Amino acid sequence: MKELSQVLKIGLWTTVGGLGALAVFNAWISSQTQPLQSLLPGEERHHFWRGHRLFYKVMGSGQPLLLLHGIGAGSSSYEFRAIMAELGQHHQVYALDLLGWGNSERPDL
Repeated sequence: MKELSQVLKIGLWTTVGGLGALAVFNAWISSQTQPLQSLLPGEERHHFWRGHRLFYKVMGSGQPLLLLHGIGAGSSSYEFRAIMAELGQHHQVYALDLLGWGNSERPDL
Protein backbone atom coordinates (compact mmCIF):
# COMPACT_ATOMS: atom_id res chain seq x y z
CA MET A 1 0.00 0.00 0.00
CA LYS A 2 2.87 2.32 0.84
CA GLU A 3 4.47 1.66 -2.57
CA LEU A 4 1.23 2.51 -4.39
CA SER A 5 1.00 5.81 -2.50
CA GLN A 6 4.59 6.64 -3.45
CA VAL A 7 3.93 5.80 -7.15
CA LEU A 8 0.82 8.02 -7.14
CA LYS A 9 2.77 10.93 -5.62
CA ILE A 10 5.52 10.58 -8.22
CA GLY A 11 2.91 10.39 -11.00
CA LEU A 12 1.11 13.45 -9.68
CA TRP A 13 4.30 15.55 -9.42
CA THR A 14 5.44 14.40 -12.85
CA THR A 15 2.08 15.45 -14.31
CA VAL A 16 2.14 18.82 -12.54
CA GLY A 17 5.72 19.45 -13.69
CA GLY A 18 4.87 18.48 -17.27
CA LEU A 19 1.83 20.76 -17.35
CA GLY A 20 3.88 23.61 -15.90
CA ALA A 21 6.56 23.13 -18.57
CA LEU A 22 3.88 23.11 -21.29
CA ALA A 23 2.38 26.35 -19.91
CA VAL A 24 5.78 28.06 -19.98
CA PHE A 25 6.44 26.78 -23.51
CA ASN A 26 3.00 27.99 -24.66
CA ALA A 27 3.65 31.46 -23.20
CA TRP A 28 7.01 31.59 -24.99
CA ILE A 29 5.43 30.60 -28.32
CA SER A 30 2.75 33.30 -27.88
CA SER A 31 5.40 35.95 -27.24
CA GLN A 32 7.24 34.97 -30.45
CA THR A 33 4.19 34.93 -32.73
CA GLN A 34 3.67 37.79 -35.18
CA PRO A 35 0.16 39.18 -35.87
CA LEU A 36 -1.64 37.72 -38.88
CA GLN A 37 -1.68 39.79 -42.06
CA SER A 38 -4.81 39.73 -44.19
CA LEU A 39 -4.10 39.03 -47.86
CA LEU A 40 -7.62 39.92 -48.97
CA PRO A 41 -8.15 42.99 -51.14
CA GLY A 42 -10.15 45.86 -49.68
CA GLU A 43 -10.12 48.23 -46.77
CA GLU A 44 -9.30 46.82 -43.35
CA ARG A 45 -11.84 47.68 -40.63
CA HIS A 46 -12.67 46.73 -37.08
CA HIS A 47 -15.94 46.52 -35.20
CA PHE A 48 -16.28 46.15 -31.44
CA TRP A 49 -18.98 43.72 -30.37
CA ARG A 50 -19.63 43.12 -26.67
CA GLY A 51 -16.17 44.48 -25.88
CA HIS A 52 -14.30 42.31 -28.38
CA ARG A 53 -12.63 43.41 -31.63
CA LEU A 54 -13.89 41.86 -34.86
CA PHE A 55 -11.83 42.20 -38.03
CA TYR A 56 -13.30 42.56 -41.50
CA LYS A 57 -12.44 43.75 -44.98
CA VAL A 58 -14.78 45.73 -47.21
CA MET A 59 -14.56 46.54 -50.90
CA GLY A 60 -16.72 47.49 -53.85
CA SER A 61 -20.03 49.30 -54.06
CA GLY A 62 -23.63 48.35 -54.64
CA GLN A 63 -25.88 45.85 -52.88
CA PRO A 64 -24.16 44.69 -49.65
CA LEU A 65 -22.94 41.09 -49.49
CA LEU A 66 -21.68 39.49 -46.27
CA LEU A 67 -19.19 36.62 -46.51
CA LEU A 68 -18.84 34.39 -43.43
CA HIS A 69 -16.18 31.70 -43.29
CA GLY A 70 -16.66 28.13 -42.08
CA ILE A 71 -15.80 26.81 -38.64
CA GLY A 72 -12.73 24.60 -38.58
CA ALA A 73 -8.99 24.58 -37.98
CA GLY A 74 -7.45 27.58 -39.75
CA SER A 75 -10.75 29.08 -40.92
CA SER A 76 -10.85 32.81 -41.68
CA SER A 77 -12.04 35.28 -44.31
CA TYR A 78 -8.95 34.23 -46.30
CA GLU A 79 -11.25 31.51 -47.68
CA PHE A 80 -12.69 34.21 -49.99
CA ARG A 81 -9.39 35.30 -51.57
CA ALA A 82 -10.35 33.87 -54.97
CA ILE A 83 -13.80 35.51 -55.21
CA MET A 84 -13.69 38.75 -53.21
CA ALA A 85 -12.37 41.01 -56.00
CA GLU A 86 -14.85 39.57 -58.51
CA LEU A 87 -17.80 40.02 -56.14
CA GLY A 88 -16.59 43.56 -55.34
CA GLN A 89 -17.24 44.57 -58.94
CA HIS A 90 -21.01 44.20 -58.41
CA HIS A 91 -21.51 44.41 -54.63
CA GLN A 92 -20.21 46.06 -51.51
CA VAL A 93 -18.54 42.98 -50.04
CA TYR A 94 -17.89 42.49 -46.33
CA ALA A 95 -15.62 39.56 -45.38
CA LEU A 96 -15.73 39.06 -41.61
CA ASP A 97 -13.44 37.03 -39.36
CA LEU A 98 -15.69 35.58 -36.66
CA LEU A 99 -14.76 36.12 -33.01
CA GLY A 100 -11.89 33.79 -32.16
CA TRP A 101 -10.86 33.26 -35.80
CA GLY A 102 -8.49 34.91 -38.28
CA ASN A 103 -7.59 38.48 -37.31
CA SER A 104 -10.46 38.92 -34.86
CA GLU A 105 -9.80 38.91 -31.14
CA ARG A 106 -9.47 35.58 -29.34
CA PRO A 107 -10.99 36.14 -25.91
CA ASP A 108 -10.46 33.72 -23.04
CA LEU A 109 -13.93 32.24 -22.74
